[in-house]
Amino acid sequence: MGKLHLDGLLSDLGLGKGGKRTPSPGETPPSPSATPPSRGLISIDVDSAEPRDESRAMDGSLETPARENDVVPTRDPGAAAAPISEPEEAPEQPRDFKTLALESGLVNAKQFTAAETIVRQSPGTRLLDVLLEQGADECKLFEAMARSLGMEFRRLAESGAEPQFDDTLTQRLTPEFCTQNQVLPLSMESGRIVLGTARPDDVFLLDEVRLKLGSRPVKAVVVSPSDLARVLAPLTSTAEQQVDV
Repeated sequence: MGKLHLDGLLSDLGLGKGGKRTPSPGETPPSPSATPPSRGLISIDVDSAEPRDESRAMDGSLETPARENDVVPTRDPGAAAAPISEPEEAPEQPRDFKTLALESGLVNAKQFTAAETIVRQSPGTRLLDVLLEQGADECKLFEAMARSLGMEFRRLAESGAEPQFDDTLTQRLTPEFCTQNQVLPLSMESGRIVLGTARPDDVFLLDEVRLKLGSRPVKAVVVSPSDLARVLAPLTSTAEQQVDV
């Protein structure tokens, strides 16, 4: 009874044994060789599909192989190579002062050795002062010192020309201090005080000047003592006259 009842239900649903659909009267049964279309899938024409890149599958390369109609760019062997920009010229590196002095002919080796001996035997004596006493050219001597320290060397304007110093900063240091210590504020550049000095190797003096000028950054440049004396002389005499009055 149970089996007959189940067959009856399948028959009412249009299904035969095995869950196959039973065609209704007048309906043409499907061809046994026909393949039902897949649901939710996209059919691909195998004949029109491009061949699989086996080289990419083997070595994992990302390059696409060239096709028959592709144009592969080639480099003309006769074409000139692209110019390579030349590196900027590096600034001149500091050199040994003795080497510069001897190469420029300021003094000979015997004179320089004698000057070094005097400095060793006389504490507080400067090598530049001894070389000046031996007859070395002042301007060339201080220029060589500037090069040995990697610093800039400047000449101050001759008398009668426009003053090349900062009067406000000079008065703040006082002309007497500048004369005694051979320094002179020249100008302001990019927020820094440009200080001319004939004692570029005296770091304690540079620190003192910096403190007197409000701890502002200082750029020291080398100037000769005679240039400093010529510029400071009128300022010193004016200050002395004001004191006498």
